[in-house]
Amino acid sequence: MKRKVMSVGAAVLMVFTGIALAQKNAETPKKDPGAKMTETQKHVDAILAKQGSNFLTIEKKGKDDLVQVAREEAAGKFTTRVLVNYPFSEQADKTLAKAGITIPGEWKLIEFEQGTFAKYDASRSDAKTIAGFVDAIFTKLIKAQPDSFTTEKM
Repeated sequence: MKRKVMSVGAAVLMVFTGIALAQKNAETPKKDPGAKMTETQKHVDAILAKQGSNFLTIEKKGKDDLVQVAREEAAGKFTTRVLVNYPFSEQADKTLAKAGITIPGEWKLIEFEQGTFAKYDASRSDAKTIAGFVDAIFTKLIKAQPDSFTTEKM
C-alpha cells in the first residue's frame, strides 16, 4: 500500500488558512436566521453590516435620553462601541445592575464620564446582544420606548 505524504509547505499553508478563517469567524458576529428581529435589532444589524465607519443614534425625542452604536473601521478591522447617555453620578455598572440591566460579559467599559456618558467596547457581540442591551436601557432605565433611529456616517 502506497502512503501519500503531504509536503511541509502544504501543511503550513493549511494551518495558516485555518487560523485566518478562525480569526475571520471570531471577528464577524453571527446572525440567527430563524429569530424574529426587534425594531432596535433591525437598525443595529444594518449598522453592523455597513462598510466603513457609521453610527446609529437611538433616542427618545424631547429628552436627552439616547444610546449610540458606532461601527468604526480602520485598516480592514472594525470595532463596535456602545455609548449610553448617562446622567447619574454613580458608576455605570452599579446603576445598570440596580435597574436590572446586565452588561454582556464580553463587553468592556472603555470610557466613563460621571454624569455624562458610559462607553463600552462591544466588538465581540452580535446585533441581537447589542439590541437587547439597548432595549433594556430604554425599558428599564429610561422607562420609555425609543422613537427615533438615525444613522450617520462618521
